Amino acid sequence: MGKKAIEIMRDKTLLDLIFKKTGLRLAHIQISSSSKLWGMMIGLPKYPYMILSKALYENFNKDEVEYVVLHETGHYLLAHSAKLAVLYLSFLSTGFVLIANSQSFFVWIVIALIIGMIQIQMSRICEYDADDFTLSHMTNPKGMITATHKFENAYKNFDLVRHDEDTFFGRLIYMGIPYNERVRNAEREIVRRSK
Repeated sequence: MGKKAIEIMRDKTLLDLIFKKTGLRLAHIQISSSSKLWGMMIGLPKYPYMILSKALYENFNKDEVEYVVLHETGHYLLAHSAKLAVLYLSFLSTGFVLIANSQSFFVWIVIALIIGMIQIQMSRICEYDADDFTLSHMTNPKGMITATHKFENAYKNFDLVRHDEDTFFGRLIYMGIPYNERVRNAEREIVRRSK
């Protein structure tokens, strides 16, 4: 019999930390058997659902796991999924209306590109919000730095753009925060706390 794709994890220390830092009570965290490093949080209001990859849960230290779970909790508490869903549906409807009123394939492409770039920018704003939330709640911001380096090493051969550089092109097509910028933000928080 094969391994389960998803297992329930009830790490009381981690669940208590999330509650203490954010006020969000989770009954458990799902652990995916994935060998990639990732975490996510989905769910409806009052029904949060956090998933971490087994690779992340087993290979990140306590501070690094705290960074990931607080970042994902931030997305949930700040209602990013709901806000982005409304935004995307609005853009989709607007796009259909604009396309229906134009016979030009070129206009369709331009509309799709503009809407796509706006959606990417809105997703990036959510990433910044989640990181700001995380930095204001984390015990040790160094965990954000070391976790970011682990993500960078894990994905450097798969990225379409280099996320260690802040370029105009990268900002147009990448909805995340460049790795080096995440590290700088955590370093600034460390300095702020030391004053």
